[in-house]
Amino acid sequence: MLYARSHLLPAKSPPAAASAAAAVTEAAAARPQNKSLLPPPPPPPPPHPVASFFNLPPVPALLPAPKSNPEAATIDLSALRGRVILAFNSASQCGFTRDNLRGLSALAQRLGPRGLTVLGFPCDAFGGQEPGGPFEIAAELAKVRGGPELASQYFLLAGKVAAVSGADAHPVFKFLASSSSASASGSSSSSSSSSSSSSNPSSAGSAPTWNFFKYVVGRDGKVVASFGSEYREAEVEAAVVEALKKTV
Repeated sequence: MLYARSHLLPAKSPPAAASAAAAVTEAAAARPQNKSLLPPPPPPPPPHPVASFFNLPPVPALLPAPKSNPEAATIDLSALRGRVILAFNSASQCGFTRDNLRGLSALAQRLGPRGLTVLGFPCDAFGGQEPGGPFEIAAELAKVRGGPELASQYFLLAGKVAAVSGADAHPVFKFLASSSSASASGSSSSSSSSSSSSSNPSSAGSAPTWNFFKYVVGRDGKVVASFGSEYREAEVEAAVVEALKKTV
């Protein structure tokens, strides 16, 4: 009787090369790693963008501080935390100047004690309508407003800024445009900005396109509404009053 040859042969053992490779792998695993040969750790993530208006750095005040109060040289935005802010870019020789300044001044007087601060940033970027220096600006704005004192504890004027839109925009306005864009896409809280027209392009989620673009910042430091150049008292006041109702 014939038998298959394979029955007569002993079982094959693993190849020597495979055994040697396994031994090398085990030895490498047991050996401590040389950290100098490891790739460097990844760089840390970039810093998060500013999450709140009140985290922005202080801004210079329009007028130099008196010797009796040197701290008045700057406006500390963090000190306004918890208040509602109405920020805008101003120009003393604009066709919208009179209505805006008188309306915003009255609004500050009326709602300031309830938690509103109006904050203006003179800017010459649109039409060259703010050409003067600090004292000229203050005098002109006070004359247009119709009163001897323009600034107050509820109505503040920052130093003149070069730009409020585009790549060179002041950091405050870069934040405001970004925050209003997030607010417009993430919630309906900017509904007061939706009533736009050709004469008052109030656009939530955009940078200023002319003088007196207005942003309402809630107590949490995020933009809740924005308005164009024309001063619409009822709409602006409604947005401010709604923001004042909310707590942080």
